[in-house]
Amino acid sequence: MSHHFDSPTAIADGRINLCDLFVFPGAPGTTTLILTVNPDAGRSSATTFRPDALYEFVVASDGGTREDIAFRVSFTEPDNAGNQQIHVRRADGFAAGHGTEGTLLGEGRTGEVFSLGAGGVAWAGLAADPFTADGLALARFLAALAEGRYDPGVFTSSPGNVFAGRDVTAIALQVPDAGLGGTRVAVWARISLVGHAPQLQVSRIGQAMLRPLFFSPPDTESETLNTGVPASDRDAHGKRVHGIASAVARLAGRPDPDAHADNVQSAFLPDVLTYQPGRPASFQPGSGNGRALDDNTFDIAVAVLAGSTLGTASVPRPPTAEFPYLSAPQPADLPALADLFGLREHTPQEQSGLSPDRASGLPCGSDNGRPVARGGRVEPFDTTRPNIARVWDYWLGGKDNFAADRELAEKMLAVHPVSAQMARENRQFLGRAVGYVAARGVRQFIDVGAGLPTVLNTHDIARHTEPDARVAYVDNDPIVISHARSLLAKRPGVIAVPGDMRDPRGVLADPGLTGLIDLAEPACVIMSGVLHFADPGTARDIAAAFAKGVAPGSYLIISCGSGSTSEGENFTSAYTAAQLYIHSRQDIESFFGDLELVPPGVVSVLDWSGDDPPLHLEPRTATFVAGVARKAKAA
Repeated sequence: MSHHFDSPTAIADGRINLCDLFVFPGAPGTTTLILTVNPDAGRSSATTFRPDALYEFVVASDGGTREDIAFRVSFTEPDNAGNQQIHVRRADGFAAGHGTEGTLLGEGRTGEVFSLGAGGVAWAGLAADPFTADGLALARFLAALAEGRYDPGVFTSSPGNVFAGRDVTAIALQVPDAGLGGTRVAVWARISLVGHAPQLQVSRIGQAMLRPLFFSPPDTESETLNTGVPASDRDAHGKRVHGIASAVARLAGRPDPDAHADNVQSAFLPDVLTYQPGRPASFQPGSGNGRALDDNTFDIAVAVLAGSTLGTASVPRPPTAEFPYLSAPQPADLPALADLFGLREHTPQEQSGLSPDRASGLPCGSDNGRPVARGGRVEPFDTTRPNIARVWDYWLGGKDNFAADRELAEKMLAVHPVSAQMARENRQFLGRAVGYVAARGVRQFIDVGAGLPTVLNTHDIARHTEPDARVAYVDNDPIVISHARSLLAKRPGVIAVPGDMRDPRGVLADPGLTGLIDLAEPACVIMSGVLHFADPGTARDIAAAFAKGVAPGSYLIISCGSGSTSEGENFTSAYTAAQLYIHSRQDIESFFGDLELVPPGVVSVLDWSGDDPPLHLEPRTATFVAGVARKAKAA
């Protein structure tokens, strides 16, 4: 991506944050492929690779966008010294497009060069960051453009380089030219999460500087770019790139802004590096040949956008003489970029709407439009700690959970055996309640704290009655958001947006949500199994704010865990993933404020049947208590 920290996933886990891609001739008759991750490794990011991630170099042998070859690199868990085993595989043809399998080319350990056979070699480990950029100049240049000004004077003859003295982790392969399958190929890199859920692509890179120039601040479209494929780039993102390039040309006084924008769009899209094996590498969007380690990509890319040379970035360090050609790590005494940018303390939206971009190294945009915050901080993408959504996923029979989640879920079942059954009963109530509201003509639903997608999601239920129903899923967990987006990508009228229930105004003002949900028309706000993570007073304020933010004729669905005092104490003592509150039925009734409760009011989910026949289930003290209420229309 040629960026730093420009998505919640990247902020939380640099191991899956693609920074740069290089393609250049290696030893005679070979091509070197290098990708980098972990920006500011050892300070802001880890120095290892994710064991549940698949790192891939993808090759289109005809220079197009079809995946003909995939070199797949995977890692084991780090040992006590931080070393990892590496496996390199190759997949061809249809298998290169998706999946994790392939012919094993070689295996070794991080920090060591090992053979891939047939003249190939591989290496992965810590190295000096080869990228250079005048971050301050780019930030000022983009800020001026946003204000309708063209200010090339921000680029000086004495540029800074925020990446000086900082490291990354890199994967380098050297493969025979003949193994690339063509005389003019296209190359890109991608990362997917695998092993614990359906394979999920989370990052992609081809061109350097594409994202900082055209997706700053990052937003939902940049997320689509990261999870998409080159074949769709021009259709999906051409309008955006063309519009920005045209605006730059007009502000710069160029004679034909549209023609300039056409050239820029063709240069940067699709997001791949074209390369002719055996020829010297020289980066140039649209007409270059791969990318060498010492190519001044910052200046080159800015010049393509502007139509003339503007940047004067620090000169990149030359490659070393031997494979992997990267310089050794730099033990400089520098503050962590994440601390400089406040990423350990605040959400991107709390940083005055700014987050640092990999190519500028300075704050210049929000993080892909998907803040992931809990209590005013970024929630780590940490699979070693139990997570609320994944514990529920386990109870509901899902597969999107990790060992820590399953351990906590089973621990809770040991002290509170009906927990999983309660979760399923609450899900069944949600189905009845959504169906009831949809039958009253409501076609918009906002599911707050939605959790991981499972069977019979809100949009499935609503569209059974209202085929045109629109649904916005809201959550503050990066796995939830990424997985939901992957599953919902081809479902028009259904989106997943980031947000915290403790910030109702922020949720309802999210551009992604308001682009789908018309808050001037009735909508249904769902808070199923989430308000017991707030004390009664806070929960009451949260519900009231959501009710205030929707139009008359809207509905509010709430469910919370309930039970006897002893059951509540057992449950809350065992549940270590978050603070829990066992609300009384009176508390839950108060959450609805002056809304009109639908009969039978606030009752056990076992007693709320909506339009369905009564359930006649055996009552018990431990259950979810729920209700549905309507906001009266003005007289």
